[in-house]
Amino acid sequence: MYPRKLQLSICLAIFVLVPTAVAAMPFTSISQNRFVNSRAEIGATIQEQTATAPDFLPFLESVQSQVQIGISNGIGNASQSSSVTATGYVASGSVFTSGFSAGLGLARSEVEFIFQISENSSYSLTGEVFGESDATAQVQLFDSSDGVIESFTSFLFGNGGPPGGAFSGAGVLTPGEYRFRAVSFSCSDELGICGQDTGSGSFASTLVIVPEPTSALLLLIGLGVLCIRQDSVCGCRIDAV
Repeated sequence: MYPRKLQLSICLAIFVLVPTAVAAMPFTSISQNRFVNSRAEIGATIQEQTATAPDFLPFLESVQSQVQIGISNGIGNASQSSSVTATGYVASGSVFTSGFSAGLGLARSEVEFIFQISENSSYSLTGEVFGESDATAQVQLFDSSDGVIESFTSFLFGNGGPPGGAFSGAGVLTPGEYRFRAVSFSCSDELGICGQDTGSGSFASTLVIVPEPTSALLLLIGLGVLCIRQDSVCGCRIDAV
């Protein structure tokens, strides 16, 4: 049998190592491209606004553009809230456009993260996509060769296409590089370029990545559970500290 102090040290080490292993970041962010853009036009008169995320910090921006000449009016609005979490990514965005008479409105809110995982990991991708009139919303997950793993779309251009709504996807990602993308865009006018005079769309998405338990981690967890028991293999009790 181990000396009592050594037994206690083994038990304490297990309880230190287990949460450390579980809390390890499951992925590494490689690059990002997040922006909102709005544009309004009447002939040669143009107003445009763009905001871009410069780094991996939380991004919360809204832009608005509007041009009005006489009875003609063009409007484009776009907003986004996106961030990196301890277990993945959270992103939401919305757009609204309107074009009356000779006016034209355009808007886009887009999120893209490229990330890498080093061990088999479970994932869940949940959220909602919505599009009305000339608006489209998409949330997608791709592998390193741009193969589609998950894709959820709302596309109502000319009042056709899938209606969108809540979605949910899950599976396992093997080690490698992946791309997460969420976007909503719209174009509106009465000139026939876009087809409808108003459009609104939005997306809300959460990607969660959790590493699959390794054999070593399962062993640590098992020993930790045994150490809690009075007759554990460690031969010690936690209340003896």
